[in-house]
Amino acid sequence: MSRQDREKWNRRYAARGDRMGEEPRTWLERNRDLLPTKGRALDLAAGEGQNAVFLAGLGLDVSAVDISSVGLAKARERAQAGGVALHTLESDLERDPAFIAPESYDLILCFRYLQRDLAPGIEAGLRPGGLAVLELPTRKTLERRDKPAASFLVEAGELANWFVSLRTLRFEEEWENDVNLSRIVAQK
Repeated sequence: MSRQDREKWNRRYAARGDRMGEEPRTWLERNRDLLPTKGRALDLAAGEGQNAVFLAGLGLDVSAVDISSVGLAKARERAQAGGVALHTLESDLERDPAFIAPESYDLILCFRYLQRDLAPGIEAGLRPGGLAVLELPTRKTLERRDKPAASFLVEAGELANWFVSLRTLRFEEEWENDVNLSRIVAQK
């Protein structure tokens, strides 16, 4: 991403209040039974921190990474209001995808942010038994709406093939409102 991308996201988060609401993503909540309650978690492209704060509330030591300083400030406010600790890191994932240290996390999230070259880092960054939890919109979304651009969408079934050395615990593709979502929980 670029400085322009950072500015774009900062404007969006500043202009819309709580852009995504207070609650964590549905896919995360539906898989709560699989999530660890201790250890380290990493939320990539964390935005305003709804998912990160939810995980911290479960007992995890959570790091939220995003390009937007405004989004991360909202994440810190949300964590403070919820009485949980949250580490934040402002980072451009396209320029620094290698910051995920090998076998460092019990859980790595990536919701609604497509960067295919992060997949090997996610896989390597998990400790044995660790989980990767992802949710990405598919190209089928364009059947019902004209955004986002196709370059931000995965093909149907693509996500199921990203983590070949991980065991897929749950995978689905379904519509949520007018967005077709590919979702996976995979374990190292």
